[in-house]
Amino acid sequence: MELKIYENMLTIAAMQTLRVSCDLPLLDSGMIKTAIARSLLNLTAVVDDQVVGMLRVAGDGIFVFVICDVMVHPEYRNRGIASAMVMYALQCIENMLPSGVLGTVSLFAAKEHVKLYKRLGFEALPQKDRGPGMQTIVIGRQGDGSIV
Repeated sequence: MELKIYENMLTIAAMQTLRVSCDLPLLDSGMIKTAIARSLLNLTAVVDDQVVGMLRVAGDGIFVFVICDVMVHPEYRNRGIASAMVMYALQCIENMLPSGVLGTVSLFAAKEHVKLYKRLGFEALPQKDRGPGMQTIVIGRQGDGSIV
C-alpha cells in the first residue's frame, strides 16, 4: 500500500464521501466549502488514487492550532494512515510557527482513539499546570443558515 498525503487538496465531495463512510451525516456543501477555505491546512490521504482519509487544522496560525475532522475510511483503518496524517500535520504546524514561538496543538479524541494520540505525543488533560480540555455546544441563530 502506497500512501500519499496531499496538502490543501481536499474537495467537498471527498469530505462528504468520507463522512458517509464514517457514519457521519452529510453537511451542507456551502458550509463544507467555507470550513475548508477557513482551515489553516487540510490533508487528503490517498491510496491507489482513492481518497481514504482527511484531516483539517484550524486556529490562528501563530499560537493556537486545532486538529479536527480526522477521518479514515473504515476499510483502511489500522494501517497507520491517521498517524501519518497527524505527524504530517504536526510538521506543517512547526513550519508555520515563527522561529522560537511555542504553539499549542489541541484536538478532541473519540475514546477509542486516545491511545493513538498519546503515542503521537498528545497528553490527556488535566496535567500539572493545565486544566481539563473543555467544550460547549452552541446552535447557530443566523436567519437563513448562510455563512458570512
